Amino acid sequence: MKWYILRNPKARQATALKLWPKIERQIKASGQAYEGQDVRNRQEMLQQIQVYLKEGGQNFLVLGGDGSLNAAANALLGQSFRPVEELSLAHLPLGWGNHYAAARTKYRPWKGLAQGMRNPQLSYQDVGLLSWKRGQKTYQRYFIHLVQMGWLAQYYQSLQKRAPKNIRLLTKWQFFQSWKQQSQIGPTEIALNGQKQALAPFFNFAVGLQQKNESFSWSSQEKKAHLGQLLFPQALLNGPKTSPQSIQDIQLKLPGHWPLSIDGDPIIRSGNQLHFQLLPKQLRLLQF
Repeated sequence: MKWYILRNPKARQATALKLWPKIERQIKASGQAYEGQDVRNRQEMLQQIQVYLKEGGQNFLVLGGDGSLNAAANALLGQSFRPVEELSLAHLPLGWGNHYAAARTKYRPWKGLAQGMRNPQLSYQDVGLLSWKRGQKTYQRYFIHLVQMGWLAQYYQSLQKRAPKNIRLLTKWQFFQSWKQQSQIGPTEIALNGQKQALAPFFNFAVGLQQKNESFSWSSQEKKAHLGQLLFPQALLNGPKTSPQSIQDIQLKLPGHWPLSIDGDPIIRSGNQLHFQLLPKQLRLLQF
């Protein structure tokens, strides 16, 4: 069994490159066969994975953050060289966000990696599929982990000019203070699990962020990145103190081409229709 390693040299100020000698020594010491390549963006990730797939590659390790992980997932799920069920994906969280594997980012995140590659324990992972329309064109993207996808309405644009560019959507109380300005928003249609519901002037949803029977809080949502369920925070509909509900399908029609932002992935600049589906057990991920 050979593993193909894809390093993002730009992740968290070149952390992947700095730690690579330590990681490589452990992999070599275990006797695991491997081959590696640097990839700097989504396109390079796609091209390199296609090269490895043509060579017969089946097992892929990503060194980087959530963006690198999502790029690899898209390359594997969108290809036609090999059946997806024959492929395996592993992630060493060396980016800024690392929401997918936050628990392993603080101390020696590579601990157990070499042994895991030698004797892989794999589990099937739920995957999010996002489709959106911009004019007459339809686009789609897969996500292993989608954190804080938000739609920002008219009144927020003035706030956005004063806020830092990397501000996290819907985690600041100032957004809730603007609650009374809903009247500025045009009609918006949203269907959750096939049922139409009212929509607040802004919304946010994510894959994961909490386990079953775990309390929800805005301050901790970025720290609790557990996969397997799609959550739609009801705080966006009824106020900031209510709990989220499990959602498998979201369909949304916006009153115009509004900004759509995805954390951990480049911004979708605008769209007027959006459809998110949670696809169960789509991709095998290495546990270590």
